[in-house]
Amino acid sequence: MMAKIHATELAVRITDAALRIFGGWGYAKASPIERLHRDSLANVPAGLPTDRLRELLVCPRLNVDPWTYAAPDRVLLEP
Repeated sequence: MMAKIHATELAVRITDAALRIFGGWGYAKASPIERLHRDSLANVPAGLPTDRLRELLVCPRLNVDPWTYAAPDRVLLEP
């Protein structure tokens, strides 16, 4: 799980940097960078999203069932 989290988020960061380097040409449909960036973004929610994978990694360490933990009863918002 940690490998998937690291690999998917690193791919997004690297392809985003490549788009910034190549500027407008990187966003063109003919550019391989555009396809790589689009594919890297699609890998983030594939299988399980990375935030859910993080929960699955942490819940056993907190002695919480990762599939049935209680949702918070309220959301605290700063005024």
